[in-house]
Amino acid sequence: MRVVLDSNILVSMFDPKDRHHPVCEPLLEKIVLREIEVVCPVLVLAETVCAIQRRTGDSEFSTFVLQNLTQLRAISWNDCTVASVRAACRLGIETGLKGADSIVVETAQSLKIPLVTQDLEIHSKCSDPVEVIEPSELVDQR
Repeated sequence: MRVVLDSNILVSMFDPKDRHHPVCEPLLEKIVLREIEVVCPVLVLAETVCAIQRRTGDSEFSTFVLQNLTQLRAISWNDCTVASVRAACRLGIETGLKGADSIVVETAQSLKIPLVTQDLEIHSKCSDPVEVIEPSELVDQR
């Protein structure tokens, strides 16, 4: 299965103190085994690594997360182009989403693949035409 991951999923994967860690951590194994193919706007990489740094204050661990995420072959990092950001702006204008959220949703919408997030605002504002799913739905898939 091919999906877009929101940064909150990646942060939960790598932060054992995060309340969603038990649900998100098994996704990492599925990604490593290439059972799940992931596409993310490169902005998600910065959001994830910086959130980990803010939470832990551990620059070595944050660097470890950065290196691991950029080396995983099952994750493709899409550049944010002017065209994709314009589309995200239009989406944000239509839905009221925050800027980074609109970029993630626009990526899923343009690729016509599901978005995995725990962000309730995204779930409430973008369930159509984007398929928005919870991480547990991927973990439970066999």
